[in-house]
Amino acid sequence: MNFAETLKLIITGDGAGATATLKGVGAEAEKSLAGAEAAGAKLGLGMIAATAAIGGALIKAAGDATDYGMAVGKLQRLTGGSAQEMSGLAFAAQQTGTDIDALGKAIAIASKNIESGKFEKFGFDARNADGSAKPFEETLGQVADRFMQLGDSTERANLAKQLFGRGGTAVIGMLKDGKEGLSNYIDEARKYGLILDDAGIKKAREMKAAQRDLAAAMQGVWNQIGQTVQPVLTTIMNDTSEVIAGMRSLITGARDEEIGRA
Repeated sequence: MNFAETLKLIITGDGAGATATLKGVGAEAEKSLAGAEAAGAKLGLGMIAATAAIGGALIKAAGDATDYGMAVGKLQRLTGGSAQEMSGLAFAAQQTGTDIDALGKAIAIASKNIESGKFEKFGFDARNADGSAKPFEETLGQVADRFMQLGDSTERANLAKQLFGRGGTAVIGMLKDGKEGLSNYIDEARKYGLILDDAGIKKAREMKAAQRDLAAAMQGVWNQIGQTVQPVLTTIMNDTSEVIAGMRSLITGARDEEIGRA
């Protein structure tokens, strides 16, 4: 019924008809409002879900960047090389399935062997004319070329253990294509935006420190909550133990009584 017909009912005194019509209009309005509220609720929930998804993605991105930066920083600390060069080395490790921690340990041992002159005994030119060590990545390139020349896997493994320690075989995969292969990994890392500078490593370290602080703060909150509820839970547990013990006595008494009747 349209507005004109409704107005006619009111003017002519048809109160019942007018009331029924107005109720119908009210019901339709309520339906429209309910639909609008439902749509608004769905939109709100959708926005919340989208915000949570975006927030989660950003946190994951920051976490992944932090882990990568810390790995590059570790290699830089062990080798004394530049952040850019160690970024390429970290990428090479990832691409060849070389464990970063294993690589770090191998590099630490190799650095000591370079200092002791062991690399020279195997024919590697690891020192400058003034006796100082050459950049690690340069020496590593020589080792990579030697690995590429060695066709026998046993020979490669033996040399890797001599230079990088017992876990040295872990680095063979990333070195077997020679110095050029390592250089290609660095170029790929640069293409994909994976080359970090010192500022990038600093950001990663700051993020890692913030993560540790947050974890410590949360642990402190949980400790305080735990200490607050411990007395209450202790009382509840003690009371529950007494109740269970009492139930056991009742069960035992009932059983004995039943046996006596038998």
